[in-house]
Amino acid sequence: MTGERDSLFASGQAQTLRLIVYLTAAVALMVTDHHSGYLERIRSTLAALATPLYRVAQAPVEAARWLHAAASERVELKRENDSLRANLLLAQARLNAARIETEQNQRLLQLLDAGRRYRLSGRLVQVFDIDIDPYRQRLLLDGGRDMGIQLGQPLIDAYGLIGQVMTVGSTTTTVMLLTDPQHGVPVRNARTNQRAIAYGLGRSDRILLPTLPINSDVQVGDELVTSGLGGRFPAGFPVAVVREVEPDANGMFAQAFAEPYARLQHSSELLLLEEHDAGTDVGEWPSDGVGPPTLPADEEAAVEPVEGETRP
Repeated sequence: MTGERDSLFASGQAQTLRLIVYLTAAVALMVTDHHSGYLERIRSTLAALATPLYRVAQAPVEAARWLHAAASERVELKRENDSLRANLLLAQARLNAARIETEQNQRLLQLLDAGRRYRLSGRLVQVFDIDIDPYRQRLLLDGGRDMGIQLGQPLIDAYGLIGQVMTVGSTTTTVMLLTDPQHGVPVRNARTNQRAIAYGLGRSDRILLPTLPINSDVQVGDELVTSGLGGRFPAGFPVAVVREVEPDANGMFAQAFAEPYARLQHSSELLLLEEHDAGTDVGEWPSDGVGPPTLPADEEAAVEPVEGETRP
């Protein structure tokens, strides 16, 4: 027992002595380093060696910070981009609205100028609906008897003749276009003063002058204007321009195809003409409410169909 106690006591003394030696050496090194600074280079070298380890340890934290900043910046950029796109679309919409309004004002000015140019009086009407097919060429106007619209009144746009009122309701009006297969309008060649009847073909870009004398002086480019016969339409208003001249199927007469001046499918405002000077009595609509008005005898004779030809 005594030997074990001596061993333990000896071990404790050795450890105490070792601690004292370490502390003495540490104090000596600190004092020496404080006065001479020879350990500074060692510390710098150790710090340089530890820097990569520090950066590796900080890399996940820095990456997390960078990702958070990038995500925040992306969200902010997207929000700003969406705002700019919305403002751009709004500006484009306003610009288009202003352009459309300007174009509409120009069309109205052209329409009113056409009325003044040809010394015609009338009222502006709005197109409510359009019915265009090979068998019907009609417009529906927003307005009827409540606006004083009457059967047979002609309509024009800024470029030429549109057609005439076919039926009048209390709040709407149906207009038969000059291109309707059942419509005919007395015209004359502005160059030669030759008179004829122009019939619709169910096409918005063509009307027909049938059964012309084979030696008629009709040329491509001739302007057709209203002749005023029948009293339905004012005389001298543009109708169409001749695009083709050819013999008919029998070869006994000539026929001409003309393109209307009016923009039949694009006009949204029209001028409904009021009373005008009539050279002859106004024709009457047939009992079924469709078809061209009755024509004077001389006009009927000018377009008498030949055998085998069906008159429009």
